[in-house]
Order: sequence, then structure tokens, then C-alpha cells
Amino acid sequence: IEEASRSLGANSLTTFFTVVLPSVFTGISFSITITFIFIMGEYAVPTFSAVSSNVPITMALLGAIFNQKIELGMAYGSCLIIISVIFISIFSLFTIKNRK
Repeated sequence: IEEASRSLGANSLTTFFTVVLPSVFTGISFSITITFIFIMGEYAVPTFSAVSSNVPITMALLGAIFNQKIELGMAYGSCLIIISVIFISIFSLFTIKNRK
């Protein structure tokens, strides 16, 4: 496809922005999404979503389940799922808009 663009008279910069970048955008956005999911459990959620006793939410979730407070554990888990779904939805919408 790149060679076809060049043979039709496009320069290297135009070929990159109109052919190469749209082709790799889906892979880049998928990589960012997967990286975000791993980071959610490692840094962002424990740091920004701490409960009142300053325990990361992932540890509070496990503590609630082990202490037989299943409802509280499900609430913590639901928060994690909602944050992840919102982030993935934003990336999906952004990817779909760029395909059109």
C-alpha cells in the first residue's frame, strides 16, 4: 500500500499520515488499553482509590472477602470493573471514529 501511495505521487510524509498511521492505530490503541489494564491493578487504582484506612482498593477487596463482607468486596470489584469499562469504551470509540 505504501508503494502504491508513492507511485501515485504522494511524498513520504503524506504516505505516513494517510497510509501507515491509520494502519497501525488499532494496534497502538490496543496496546495502550492492555497496558492500562495491567497498570490499574499495580499503581493507579491502589494509589487513587484508597479507602479510609489508606489501604489500596485491591487489598481492601481481598480483606472484605476474607472477612466475610461479600457485599463490600463486590462493591470494590464493581468499581474496578466500571473504571476499566469506561476506559476501554473511550478507546473503542476513538478507534471507531478514526476508521471512518
